[in-house]
Amino acid sequence: MSINLNSSACNFDDPYWDNIISDQLTADQTKEVISDENTLEMNVHVSLPNSMPPIVGYNTPSPEEDVVEECLKCFDCPITLQPFTDPVVDDCGHTFEREAIMEIYNRAIAQGTPFICPLDSTKVLDVTRFVKNYSLAIAQEKVTTLTEKYTALKTTDVGKLTEEYIALKTTDVGKLTEEYTALKTTALETIRELMEKHEADRQEHKAEMKKLVGDHEQFLKDFRPLACEAVETLNKSANVLQRCSVLESKNFILKKEIKNLQEMSIADKLVTYVYPGYNDTISKRNLTTEEQKVLNQSATITAKEISSEERKLRDLTVKIEKYCPTAEEK
Repeated sequence: MSINLNSSACNFDDPYWDNIISDQLTADQTKEVISDENTLEMNVHVSLPNSMPPIVGYNTPSPEEDVVEECLKCFDCPITLQPFTDPVVDDCGHTFEREAIMEIYNRAIAQGTPFICPLDSTKVLDVTRFVKNYSLAIAQEKVTTLTEKYTALKTTDVGKLTEEYIALKTTDVGKLTEEYTALKTTALETIRELMEKHEADRQEHKAEMKKLVGDHEQFLKDFRPLACEAVETLNKSANVLQRCSVLESKNFILKKEIKNLQEMSIADKLVTYVYPGYNDTISKRNLTTEEQKVLNQSATITAKEISSEERKLRDLTVKIEKYCPTAEEK
Protein backbone atom coordinates (compact mmCIF):
# COMPACT_ATOMS: atom_id res chain seq x y z
CA MET A 1 0.00 0.00 0.00
CA SER A 2 1.29 3.49 -0.94
CA ILE A 3 1.20 6.13 1.83
CA ASN A 4 1.36 9.86 1.24
CA LEU A 5 2.34 11.50 4.57
CA ASN A 6 2.43 15.02 3.09
CA SER A 7 -1.06 14.85 1.56
CA SER A 8 -3.63 17.39 2.69
CA ALA A 9 -6.51 15.78 0.82
CA CYS A 10 -10.04 16.19 2.01
CA ASN A 11 -11.18 14.55 5.25
CA PHE A 12 -14.36 14.54 7.23
CA ASP A 13 -14.01 18.30 7.93
CA ASP A 14 -13.35 19.23 4.28
CA PRO A 15 -15.56 22.11 2.98
CA TYR A 16 -16.74 20.10 -0.05
CA TRP A 17 -17.96 17.40 2.22
CA ASP A 18 -19.63 19.95 4.51
CA ASN A 19 -21.54 21.42 1.53
CA ILE A 20 -23.02 18.06 0.62
CA ILE A 21 -23.87 16.48 4.01
CA SER A 22 -23.94 19.54 6.26
CA ASP A 23 -26.83 18.21 8.32
CA GLN A 24 -25.93 14.54 8.28
CA LEU A 25 -24.76 14.31 11.87
CA THR A 26 -27.30 15.00 14.61
CA ALA A 27 -26.81 15.79 18.26
CA ASP A 28 -28.29 12.52 19.50
CA GLN A 29 -25.34 10.32 18.46
CA THR A 30 -24.68 7.38 20.81
CA LYS A 31 -21.31 5.75 21.19
CA GLU A 32 -20.41 2.32 22.42
CA VAL A 33 -16.78 1.54 23.15
CA ILE A 34 -15.57 -1.89 22.18
CA SER A 35 -12.31 -2.41 24.04
CA ASP A 36 -11.28 -5.62 22.30
CA GLU A 37 -11.29 -4.07 18.81
CA ASN A 38 -10.45 -0.54 20.08
CA THR A 39 -13.43 0.77 18.09
CA LEU A 40 -16.64 2.62 18.83
CA GLU A 41 -20.00 2.13 17.19
CA MET A 42 -21.92 5.22 16.21
CA ASN A 43 -25.64 5.30 15.54
CA VAL A 44 -25.91 8.30 13.28
CA HIS A 45 -28.91 9.73 11.51
CA VAL A 46 -27.72 10.41 7.96
CA SER A 47 -29.68 12.36 5.37
CA LEU A 48 -28.58 12.48 1.76
CA PRO A 49 -28.88 15.55 -0.44
CA ASN A 50 -32.39 16.33 -1.65
CA SER A 51 -31.56 15.77 -5.30
CA MET A 52 -28.77 14.38 -7.42
CA PRO A 53 -27.03 16.62 -9.95
CA PRO A 54 -29.07 16.75 -13.18
CA ILE A 55 -27.83 14.86 -16.20
CA VAL A 56 -26.73 17.26 -18.89
CA GLY A 57 -24.61 16.83 -22.03
CA TYR A 58 -22.93 13.55 -22.87
CA ASN A 59 -19.84 14.77 -24.62
CA THR A 60 -18.59 17.57 -22.34
CA PRO A 61 -18.59 17.59 -18.50
CA SER A 62 -21.17 19.92 -16.99
CA PRO A 63 -20.67 22.09 -13.87
CA GLU A 64 -22.79 19.59 -11.92
CA GLU A 65 -20.47 16.74 -12.97
CA ASP A 66 -17.48 18.76 -11.82
CA VAL A 67 -19.14 19.20 -8.42
CA VAL A 68 -19.81 15.46 -8.24
CA GLU A 69 -16.16 14.68 -9.00
CA GLU A 70 -15.02 17.10 -6.30
CA CYS A 71 -17.46 15.52 -3.84
CA LEU A 72 -16.22 12.03 -4.66
CA LYS A 73 -12.70 13.15 -3.76
CA CYS A 74 -13.97 13.59 -0.20
CA PHE A 75 -14.16 9.81 0.03
CA ASP A 76 -10.42 9.40 -0.65
CA CYS A 77 -7.99 8.66 2.17
CA PRO A 78 -5.48 11.54 2.59
CA ILE A 79 -2.71 8.96 3.03
CA THR A 80 -3.38 6.47 0.22
CA LEU A 81 -5.35 8.87 -2.00
CA GLN A 82 -7.69 5.92 -2.66
CA PRO A 83 -11.39 5.56 -1.76
CA PHE A 84 -12.06 4.51 1.83
CA THR A 85 -12.85 0.87 2.59
CA ASP A 86 -12.58 1.02 6.41
CA PRO A 87 -12.50 4.69 7.52
CA VAL A 88 -11.55 5.52 11.15
CA VAL A 89 -11.44 8.87 13.00
CA ASP A 90 -8.48 9.74 15.25
CA ASP A 91 -8.69 11.90 18.38
CA CYS A 92 -7.78 14.96 16.21
CA GLY A 93 -10.94 14.55 14.12
CA HIS A 94 -9.12 13.43 10.95
CA THR A 95 -10.32 10.42 8.97
CA PHE A 96 -7.89 7.80 7.63
CA GLU A 97 -7.96 4.33 6.14
CA ARG A 98 -7.54 1.90 9.07
CA GLU A 99 -4.84 -0.19 7.41
CA ALA A 100 -2.83 2.88 6.36
CA ILE A 101 -2.90 4.61 9.78
CA MET A 102 -2.12 1.32 11.56
CA GLU A 103 0.88 0.85 9.31
CA ILE A 104 2.15 4.28 10.41
CA TYR A 105 1.43 3.34 14.04
CA ASN A 106 3.36 0.06 13.76
CA ARG A 107 6.31 1.86 12.15
CA ALA A 108 6.36 4.40 14.99
CA ILE A 109 6.27 1.64 17.61
CA ALA A 110 9.07 -0.24 15.85
CA GLN A 111 11.21 2.90 15.67
CA GLY A 112 10.36 3.97 19.21
CA THR A 113 9.02 7.34 18.08
CA PRO A 114 5.77 9.05 19.06
CA PHE A 115 2.67 8.26 17.02
CA ILE A 116 2.19 11.67 15.29
CA CYS A 117 -0.94 12.62 13.28
CA PRO A 118 -0.05 12.66 9.54
CA LEU A 119 -2.04 15.89 9.06
CA ASP A 120 -1.07 17.68 12.28
CA SER A 121 2.50 17.20 13.48
CA THR A 122 1.68 18.81 16.85
CA LYS A 123 -0.75 16.05 17.82
CA VAL A 124 0.29 12.74 19.34
CA LEU A 125 -2.35 10.12 18.62
CA ASP A 126 -3.73 7.43 20.88
CA VAL A 127 -4.57 4.33 18.88
CA THR A 128 -7.04 3.16 21.52
CA ARG A 129 -9.22 6.18 20.80
CA PHE A 130 -9.71 5.43 17.09
CA VAL A 131 -13.40 4.99 16.15
CA LYS A 132 -14.96 3.79 12.92
CA ASN A 133 -16.43 6.65 10.83
CA TYR A 134 -19.86 5.13 10.19
CA SER A 135 -21.27 8.38 8.84
CA LEU A 136 -18.65 8.55 6.14
CA ALA A 137 -18.94 4.84 5.35
CA ILE A 138 -22.75 5.03 4.99
CA ALA A 139 -22.61 8.21 2.93
CA GLN A 140 -19.88 6.74 0.75
CA GLU A 141 -21.90 3.61 0.14
CA LYS A 142 -25.02 5.56 -0.84
CA VAL A 143 -23.14 8.00 -3.02
CA THR A 144 -21.39 5.09 -4.73
CA THR A 145 -24.76 3.43 -5.37
CA LEU A 146 -26.23 6.63 -6.79
CA THR A 147 -23.13 7.18 -8.92
CA GLU A 148 -23.41 3.67 -10.34
CA LYS A 149 -27.08 4.27 -11.15
CA TYR A 150 -26.24 7.62 -12.74
CA THR A 151 -23.44 6.04 -14.79
CA ALA A 152 -25.69 3.19 -15.90
CA LEU A 153 -28.47 5.64 -16.84
CA LYS A 154 -26.03 7.87 -18.73
CA THR A 155 -24.53 4.86 -20.53
CA THR A 156 -28.00 3.63 -21.45
CA ASP A 157 -29.07 7.05 -22.72
CA VAL A 158 -25.85 7.48 -24.69
CA GLY A 159 -26.25 4.01 -26.20
CA LYS A 160 -29.87 4.72 -27.08
CA LEU A 161 -29.01 8.08 -28.61
CA THR A 162 -26.14 6.49 -30.50
CA GLU A 163 -28.44 3.81 -31.91
CA GLU A 164 -31.03 6.43 -32.87
CA TYR A 165 -28.32 8.57 -34.48
CA ILE A 166 -26.95 5.60 -36.43
CA ALA A 167 -30.45 4.62 -37.54
CA LEU A 168 -31.27 8.20 -38.53
CA LYS A 169 -27.92 8.58 -40.30
CA THR A 170 -28.43 5.29 -42.13
CA THR A 171 -31.94 6.35 -43.17
CA ASP A 172 -30.77 9.78 -44.29
CA VAL A 173 -27.80 8.35 -46.18
CA GLY A 174 -30.03 5.78 -47.85
CA LYS A 175 -32.60 8.41 -48.77
CA LEU A 176 -29.94 10.77 -50.08
CA THR A 177 -28.36 7.92 -52.03
CA GLU A 178 -31.70 7.09 -53.65
CA GLU A 179 -32.37 10.75 -54.45
CA TYR A 180 -28.85 11.16 -55.84
CA THR A 181 -29.22 8.01 -57.96
CA ALA A 182 -32.60 9.17 -59.28
CA LEU A 183 -31.25 12.65 -59.99
CA LYS A 184 -28.17 11.20 -61.67
CA THR A 185 -30.33 8.91 -63.82
CA THR A 186 -32.61 11.81 -64.79
CA ALA A 187 -29.61 14.00 -65.60
CA LEU A 188 -28.04 11.27 -67.74
CA GLU A 189 -31.31 10.74 -69.62
CA THR A 190 -31.66 14.48 -70.20
CA ILE A 191 -28.06 14.72 -71.44
CA ARG A 192 -28.62 11.72 -73.72
CA GLU A 193 -31.79 13.29 -75.18
CA LEU A 194 -29.97 16.59 -75.75
CA MET A 195 -27.09 14.78 -77.45
CA GLU A 196 -29.51 12.86 -79.70
CA LYS A 197 -31.36 16.08 -80.61
CA HIS A 198 -28.06 17.84 -81.27
CA GLU A 199 -26.91 14.97 -83.50
CA ALA A 200 -30.20 15.06 -85.44
CA ASP A 201 -29.93 18.83 -85.89
CA ARG A 202 -26.33 18.47 -86.98
CA GLN A 203 -27.23 15.84 -89.59
CA GLU A 204 -30.08 18.02 -90.87
CA HIS A 205 -27.82 21.04 -91.09
CA LYS A 206 -25.18 18.96 -92.83
CA ALA A 207 -27.73 17.79 -95.42
CA GLU A 208 -28.91 21.36 -96.01
CA MET A 209 -25.35 22.60 -96.44
CA LYS A 210 -24.61 19.77 -98.87
CA LYS A 211 -27.68 20.69 -100.92
CA LEU A 212 -26.73 24.39 -100.88
CA VAL A 213 -23.20 23.59 -102.00
CA GLY A 214 -24.53 21.45 -104.85
CA ASP A 215 -26.96 24.15 -105.94
CA HIS A 216 -24.22 26.75 -105.78
CA GLU A 217 -21.89 24.61 -107.88
CA GLN A 218 -24.60 24.12 -110.49
CA PHE A 219 -25.35 27.85 -110.44
CA LEU A 220 -21.70 28.66 -111.01
CA LYS A 221 -21.54 26.18 -113.90
CA ASP A 222 -24.63 27.70 -115.53
CA PHE A 223 -23.73 31.30 -114.75
CA ARG A 224 -20.12 31.19 -115.92
CA PRO A 225 -20.90 31.48 -119.68
CA LEU A 226 -23.43 34.17 -118.94
CA ALA A 227 -20.89 36.07 -116.86
CA CYS A 228 -18.34 35.88 -119.66
CA GLU A 229 -20.93 37.09 -122.14
CA ALA A 230 -21.93 39.90 -119.77
CA VAL A 231 -18.32 41.01 -119.39
CA GLU A 232 -17.80 41.04 -123.16
CA THR A 233 -21.04 42.90 -123.80
CA LEU A 234 -20.40 45.44 -121.09
CA ASN A 235 -16.91 46.10 -122.44
CA LYS A 236 -18.32 46.74 -125.91
CA SER A 237 -21.06 48.92 -124.46
CA ALA A 238 -18.50 50.88 -122.52
CA ASN A 239 -16.56 51.46 -125.76
CA VAL A 240 -19.71 52.64 -127.49
CA LEU A 241 -20.56 54.94 -124.61
CA GLN A 242 -17.05 56.34 -124.71
CA ARG A 243 -17.33 57.13 -128.41
CA CYS A 244 -20.78 58.62 -127.89
CA SER A 245 -19.39 60.79 -125.16
CA VAL A 246 -16.59 62.02 -127.47
CA LEU A 247 -19.07 62.74 -130.23
CA GLU A 248 -21.29 64.63 -127.85
CA SER A 249 -18.32 66.74 -126.75
CA LYS A 250 -17.36 67.38 -130.38
CA ASN A 251 -20.92 68.40 -131.16
CA PHE A 252 -20.87 70.92 -128.33
CA ILE A 253 -17.53 72.38 -129.57
CA LEU A 254 -18.77 72.56 -133.15
CA LYS A 255 -21.76 74.55 -131.96
CA LYS A 256 -19.34 76.99 -130.38
CA GLU A 257 -17.41 77.25 -133.67
CA ILE A 258 -20.61 77.92 -135.61
CA LYS A 259 -21.56 80.57 -133.11
CA ASN A 260 -18.13 82.20 -133.52
CA LEU A 261 -18.59 82.29 -137.29
CA GLN A 262 -22.09 83.72 -136.98
CA GLU A 263 -20.88 86.49 -134.69
CA MET A 264 -17.92 87.34 -136.93
CA SER A 265 -17.44 91.08 -137.51
CA ILE A 266 -17.37 92.83 -140.92
CA ALA A 267 -13.61 93.22 -140.71
CA ASP A 268 -13.20 89.51 -140.10
CA LYS A 269 -15.47 88.75 -143.02
CA LEU A 270 -13.35 90.94 -145.31
CA VAL A 271 -10.21 89.16 -144.12
CA THR A 272 -11.74 85.75 -144.72
CA TYR A 273 -12.84 86.88 -148.11
CA VAL A 274 -9.23 87.67 -148.98
CA TYR A 275 -7.80 84.76 -146.91
CA PRO A 276 -10.29 81.84 -146.80
CA GLY A 277 -8.19 79.91 -144.31
CA TYR A 278 -8.83 82.61 -141.75
CA ASN A 279 -12.25 81.03 -141.11
CA ASP A 280 -10.61 78.25 -139.05
CA THR A 281 -8.94 80.84 -136.87
CA ILE A 282 -12.22 82.67 -136.31
CA SER A 283 -14.16 79.44 -135.54
CA LYS A 284 -11.64 78.21 -132.97
CA ARG A 285 -11.55 81.52 -131.13
CA ASN A 286 -12.26 81.18 -127.36
CA LEU A 287 -11.69 77.35 -127.39
CA THR A 288 -9.71 75.80 -124.54
CA THR A 289 -6.79 73.45 -124.94
CA GLU A 290 -8.89 70.48 -123.75
CA GLU A 291 -11.62 71.29 -126.28
CA GLN A 292 -9.06 71.42 -129.05
CA LYS A 293 -7.76 67.99 -127.98
CA VAL A 294 -11.31 66.61 -128.17
CA LEU A 295 -11.67 67.94 -131.72
CA ASN A 296 -8.48 66.16 -132.70
CA GLN A 297 -9.85 62.76 -131.51
CA SER A 298 -11.19 60.42 -134.16
CA ALA A 299 -14.45 58.95 -132.90
CA THR A 300 -17.18 57.80 -135.21
CA ILE A 301 -20.20 55.57 -134.60
CA THR A 302 -23.19 54.64 -136.67
CA ALA A 303 -26.82 54.29 -135.65
CA LYS A 304 -26.66 50.61 -136.56
CA GLU A 305 -23.89 50.03 -134.02
CA ILE A 306 -25.87 51.79 -131.32
CA SER A 307 -29.01 49.76 -132.09
CA SER A 308 -27.02 46.51 -131.99
CA GLU A 309 -25.56 47.33 -128.59
CA GLU A 310 -28.99 48.19 -127.20
CA ARG A 311 -30.33 44.82 -128.35
CA LYS A 312 -27.43 42.94 -126.75
CA LEU A 313 -27.97 44.75 -123.44
CA ARG A 314 -31.66 43.87 -123.44
CA ASP A 315 -30.91 40.18 -124.06
CA LEU A 316 -28.28 40.20 -121.32
CA THR A 317 -30.73 41.78 -118.88
CA VAL A 318 -33.27 39.02 -119.56
CA LYS A 319 -30.70 36.30 -119.00
CA ILE A 320 -29.47 37.85 -115.74
CA GLU A 321 -33.01 38.26 -114.39
CA LYS A 322 -33.52 34.54 -114.97
CA TYR A 323 -30.86 33.78 -112.34
CA CYS A 324 -31.36 36.85 -110.14
CA PRO A 325 -35.04 37.92 -110.08
CA THR A 326 -35.82 41.51 -109.17
CA ALA A 327 -37.26 42.56 -105.81
CA GLU A 328 -40.76 42.98 -107.29
CA GLU A 329 -40.76 39.42 -108.62
CA LYS A 330 -39.57 38.07 -105.24
